[in-house]
Amino acid sequence: MIGSLVYFRHRTRDRWIRGEADKWLAERIRQTNPQARLWRKRLQRRVLWVPSAVALMVFLFFPETTGFASHMFCGRFIHLGEYRINTPLTWIVASRDDSSAWVIATKGIGRTGFRTYWRKEAPVSEMVFHISSDPAPPTSEWYLAHARVLSKQTLQFGPEKLTCLDIVAYAETRPVAMSPDLAEILCSSERNDIGVNFVGQRSDSSDFYEVLQSAARAN
Repeated sequence: MIGSLVYFRHRTRDRWIRGEADKWLAERIRQTNPQARLWRKRLQRRVLWVPSAVALMVFLFFPETTGFASHMFCGRFIHLGEYRINTPLTWIVASRDDSSAWVIATKGIGRTGFRTYWRKEAPVSEMVFHISSDPAPPTSEWYLAHARVLSKQTLQFGPEKLTCLDIVAYAETRPVAMSPDLAEILCSSERNDIGVNFVGQRSDSSDFYEVLQSAARAN
């Protein structure tokens, strides 16, 4: 966008000079205040850079901007069955229906730096929600049997309660130790009709827990 602006200015330079000369002569005839004329020129120059500044901010914080856009089109709240869930503004609502939703988040170049993006190491976090009207048998028993539980807590999810396990999957057979900056959290209700999972940056897990606690029955 900056290149287009420079090219546009180059192509219209002569016409712009003639236009400025005509305005200068007209102002001289009207005896306009020189100070006001100077401020008008400065304002015009700054306004020309507004589109470039906006494009730069979108580029540096593109994931966060996409999150704002997804909430503008999809709404701030996710409705799953009888529940209403409040999602963070900078998280992207990737998909949703009446019984499931997938919400993701990552950091833009302005927050992580060019080196991280150049190495393709942009941190990504995701939340997955699944709600069923009928209780289902647990599907993660084998998975949890091969994992190490770091912590366990019970959280309120509207009128229901979720048990959340912060785990290290395949702890005994994992060839490389899991980074402490990463987290995998599995949550389920007592009847196993509500399942919520989080995988991603541990620094984003606080947003995940806030989302769970924001759940309420839809009116």
